[in-house]
Amino acid sequence: MQLSIITDEISQDMPRALRVCRDLQVKMVELRTIDGESVFWKWAKDLYVIT
Repeated sequence: MQLSIITDEISQDMPRALRVCRDLQVKMVELRTIDGESVFWKWAKDLYVIT
């Protein structure tokens, strides 16, 4: 079993949410919203990778 976190439950700010996940050593995240918009409605070109 792997622990995952829904990022918008931490913060609406994606980089901050991912930093918290990294600090907690959570390796899997679930995306529900990005910038307050449902990922279901976002086109692939609008999604971005944060390194």
